[in-house]
Amino acid sequence: MGTWRRIRRDLALAATGFQEATVAIAERVHHRVQHVKISLEMSELERRIREYQSILGEKTYRKFEAGMTDLDLLSQEPELADLGREINALQNRLTLIEEQSTEEEPLRLFEHVLEDSGLVLQHAVIPNGFPWIGKAIQEWNLPAEMRIVYVRKKNGVEVANGRTVVEPHDQITYIGPRRKIHIYKLFWFNG
Repeated sequence: MGTWRRIRRDLALAATGFQEATVAIAERVHHRVQHVKISLEMSELERRIREYQSILGEKTYRKFEAGMTDLDLLSQEPELADLGREINALQNRLTLIEEQSTEEEPLRLFEHVLEDSGLVLQHAVIPNGFPWIGKAIQEWNLPAEMRIVYVRKKNGVEVANGRTVVEPHDQITYIGPRRKIHIYKLFWFNG
């Protein structure tokens, strides 16, 4: 029975690894597609703003040439006012998109650092028979170079530290070298 259990565990590890790799690749592709979409949308908005500014400049110049030199009256011209409002609306939309993309920048930077460094960010769920349940992380016999980042519990997320205690079904997020991922998976199965 020991051999069968070992084969079953190895197959479960292989299936979990394949599933995690597929999800990781899908997430990277999704992030890159989103980045390209945002870049294209920003480029299009910038193009339209330049186009409307050019039209506004041309129309303002023609009004000036026709003898309308009072800037207050010029700004009240319906055609020019509409162009000004359209330019402002486009600039506001561009600003919102830029703010949204800069909020995600630290996450993208972290992903690139992980890819370049050979580190992986992984998740594990604490099984019922895990030997370190109820004990502080500092008491665990963690594999070398594994660092627990945070623990998701039923009542929220906790940044992991040495005093963090886990319970069954808590979700652990950890980081470590890609070359040792097989050791980490065994740790979560065997403790």
